[in-house]
Amino acid sequence: MRIHSKTPLFLMELTIMLLVFSISAAICLQVFAGAKRISSESRKLDAAIIHAQTAAEYWKATHGDLEQTAEWMGVVSSENGFVVYDEENWLHMEFTCEETTADIVVFSGENEIFSITCEAVMLHG
Repeated sequence: MRIHSKTPLFLMELTIMLLVFSISAAICLQVFAGAKRISSESRKLDAAIIHAQTAAEYWKATHGDLEQTAEWMGVVSSENGFVVYDEENWLHMEFTCEETTADIVVFSGENEIFSITCEAVMLHG
């Protein structure tokens, strides 16, 4: 009477289980890496929106006074605007104005990630 060893069958089953777990782990790592990327992009977009909204509110509060807006933003203005750098989030904001209209664009590197146009109310008294 011959007795067959079950060791090869056990090794085959163990190999298949390791393969399945390896594939599952690779898929989980890709999902977590994608979630981190999306979270980072969302954080940058939130920072961009906050900077642009702050500049727009300052522009409106100063009734379109470029010098005062730049002073409140903590930068020096040029002839028709200014640039603000956010080194923490690797962003820069370009603020340009013409009469009572201001265009605010926030960039991440060379890519535009947010822009807004706002109007200052001029009070004639």
